[in-house]
Amino acid sequence: MSPLSILFHLNPYEQTNKQGIRWTGYSVEWLGLKLSGIIDSNDPVLLHGLNSRIKYVRLVRRIINQKTYWYAQLVCEGLAYQKPKNVIGDGIVGIDLGVSTVAIVGDNQTIWQPFAEELTSKQKKIRRLQRKMDRQRRANNPDNFNPNGTVKKGVKRWHTSKRYQKTANKKREIDRKQAGHRKSLHGQLVNQTLALGKTVKTEKINVKAWQQIYGKSIGFKAPSSFQSELVRKAESAGGTVLKFSTRKTALSQTCLCGNRQKKSLSQRVHDCSECGLRMQRDIFSAYLSRYVDPKTETLSIPSARNGWLGMEQSLLDGWRSGSNQSARTATSSKSPINNGSELMSSNPIAREESEPVRANETCYASWNLMSLGMG
Repeated sequence: MSPLSILFHLNPYEQTNKQGIRWTGYSVEWLGLKLSGIIDSNDPVLLHGLNSRIKYVRLVRRIINQKTYWYAQLVCEGLAYQKPKNVIGDGIVGIDLGVSTVAIVGDNQTIWQPFAEELTSKQKKIRRLQRKMDRQRRANNPDNFNPNGTVKKGVKRWHTSKRYQKTANKKREIDRKQAGHRKSLHGQLVNQTLALGKTVKTEKINVKAWQQIYGKSIGFKAPSSFQSELVRKAESAGGTVLKFSTRKTALSQTCLCGNRQKKSLSQRVHDCSECGLRMQRDIFSAYLSRYVDPKTETLSIPSARNGWLGMEQSLLDGWRSGSNQSARTATSSKSPINNGSELMSSNPIAREESEPVRANETCYASWNLMSLGMG
C-alpha cells in the first residue's frame, strides 16, 4: 500500500507513464510488483490529480518517527487544483517583509502580523537538543578535543552511544515537523497575499546581510523560501512579483508630503514632523510599495497621496488588528501600552512595533490636505 501525493507540470518531459514505474488504475506497477494506493475519495486535490493526464510516477521515501514510508508521487499535466477559499485577486499588493514581521497592503485590506512566529517554540527545542548532543558527543569522545574545548585536527574516529542516537533521532523528527510547519505557514501567507491581488510589489531583500546581522535567529523562518513560493504561485496564476531597490526608494524614510527623515531601527512608528502623518512603519512602507515603478525604481508621491484617503481606514484597521492579535497569542510577561490593552513582550509586534491608535487619537493618522498642497 502506498499513499499518494500529486504534482503538476506545465512543460513536457521525456518520462512517460509507459515505462519504469507506472500508475495503472489505482495501483503502482514496478518490476512485477503491484501496490494499491491509499486514496482519500473525499480529497478534491487527489481527485483532480487522478482525473488529469499522468506524465510519470516516482517513489518518495519519508522517515517519520524512525519508520520508513513510501509515497507514489504522480506528476500530472496541467494546472494544480485551486481551493475555493484561495481565490486569486486582481489588485496591486504591496509587501514589506521584515526580520520578525510582515505587512501586506491590498486595495481594501491590510495584514500586519509576525512572520512565522509559530516556529520559535520548535526552534528552542532544537537548540536544546543540539546542546545535549554536543555534551554527549564530548563525553563519548574526550580524546578528540583539545583542553580548550576545540576539536583536534586530523583524522579521528567518533563513537556514538545509544543515548546520542536517540537524541539525534528526536532532533531529526522535530526538524521534519518544523520544515512541514514552515512550508504550511509560508503557503498560507502566500495565499493571503494573492487573495488581495496577483501583482505584488516588494523591496529587494538581502537575506545574507540579515544573517550576518541577526545570525541563526532568522534562518529557521526561511524568508527566501517564502519569496520563492510567492513568485512561483503568482506566476502560475498569471501574475508577477516586482522587486525594487531599498536604497533608491527609501520608503521607510519618505512621507506623503515629500519630507524625508532617517529613522533608527528601534523607531517603529512613522510620525512626520512636517505634516503630522502617523502610521505604523512597516504598514506605511507596504502602502508606498504599491506606488513604486519597478522599472525606474522611483516612488510616485502624488499617486500615493491620491490613494491615501480611500486606504487610510484600512491601514488603521490592519494596525489595530495586528496589535490585538499579539495581545491574544503572546505567552510571556505583559507590558501595558496605549488604549488599555496589554501585549506580551516576547512577541515581535508587542516588543518593538506595536503602538495601537486610540479612538481619540485617530486624528494623528490623518492630516489636512492643505499641508500637502492638495487643497
